[in-house]
Amino acid sequence: KPGASSTACENPLPAVEIGPSRFSISSSSGSEEEVEAKPSKTLDEQRREAVAVLSEVLALMGEQVRACAVENEDEVGEHAAIEINLEGQNTGLLIGRRGQTLEALEYIINRIMARRIDNPAPVLLDIESYYARRNQRLVRTALALGEQVKRQRKPVRLKPMPPRERRVIHMTLRDDPLLVTESSGAGYLRAVKILPAAQRHQSAPAARGRA
Repeated sequence: KPGASSTACENPLPAVEIGPSRFSISSSSGSEEEVEAKPSKTLDEQRREAVAVLSEVLALMGEQVRACAVENEDEVGEHAAIEINLEGQNTGLLIGRRGQTLEALEYIINRIMARRIDNPAPVLLDIESYYARRNQRLVRTALALGEQVKRQRKPVRLKPMPPRERRVIHMTLRDDPLLVTESSGAGYLRAVKILPAAQRHQSAPAARGRA
């Protein structure tokens, strides 16, 4: 459910080197590379690093866009995520058809963060509230289907969704003691199911609330 949030992008952040020597997945020569232990960082430290990395990637792409961190009071504990909003000219090009370009950029940033930090929080990108508007519709859908499940006492399976959209469903219903949510399927076919809490024994306990 929507919570209080604020956007901060006043403080300039240092550039972050993202050359192949730091972020390449494998060596071009095929030789083994020394692997260093990844540090653990607080959510605030991760947020600053994500903004810095994203700003550098955008600069390399030649995009005149500013990355601004969004601090959400509801994003705590295991459900914490790093929300970043992009502001600037011609941002529609970064959204792409049905958000595909933005999703690809988000994937790249998450991959970089996973290479640099131990167990990083997911990074969620948005442009001109594109996903915020989408999330509002998903929240309404989750609440309506949740009421249907409680009324009919029958589980409902939603259509397949990308991870960030499945997460909205889970987050919206996580505090309802009468409902359980779980994800099943693989890849693009992964979807959320909403079940009455009384039927939770029919699902693996670890699946509850997972995107």
